Amino acid sequence: MNHASLPETRREYIHVGSTPASMRARVSDREAQSLSLEYRLALMDYYELFSLEVSFVIDRSDLQARYRDMQRAMHPDRFVSAGDQERRIAMQKSTQINEAFRILNDPMERARYLLELGGYAWSDEASTTRDSAFLIEQMELREAISAVRDADEPFDALGHIMDVIIKALMAYEQELVVLFSGDTKETMGNIADIIKKMQFFRRLEQEGFELEAELEDIEAGA
Repeated sequence: MNHASLPETRREYIHVGSTPASMRARVSDREAQSLSLEYRLALMDYYELFSLEVSFVIDRSDLQARYRDMQRAMHPDRFVSAGDQERRIAMQKSTQINEAFRILNDPMERARYLLELGGYAWSDEASTTRDSAFLIEQMELREAISAVRDADEPFDALGHIMDVIIKALMAYEQELVVLFSGDTKETMGNIADIIKKMQFFRRLEQEGFELEAELEDIEAGA
């Protein structure tokens, strides 16, 4: 997937929000440059923001290093003596950097973002709900989580379930690596299905974390 494959409407976005002629006549050159920067920020995809190639496979250590450098550059202390507009743009960019990092650092969110960049019409109507084997697996895992409290060794029981969940998420991530390495236009539907399945497992994982915290509280109060 590359920038050329992005929808035309995205590349034309700047024309939709162009500054009216009456406003352009009143703004200074510096203000005009600042407005132009705001539009450029709005147009940037998250990969462009971090100067990364558009790809599902990324070097997360490199991403984290870039993120730290960019956050230092946008730190509010650097803009104490700046004008209101410069401070607003710095805050806007800092917010954008945080959101971009959150998306690109998470394999599931990164995959979904790449689909959206490619023009995929995302729907939360989960086609995976018709996958009976997958649904049975989800039901069994949820029942297993519910039974943890009554287990002789609840932490061991929960640990086993969490291992299953983590291994499933890792396997789905590897499937995404394979699918994104081919013709994405042909595999968008399959990629979307995997993302939806990952969402199910993420919810189970969160339930597991919450149960672990509950068990720790019970143990601490015993």
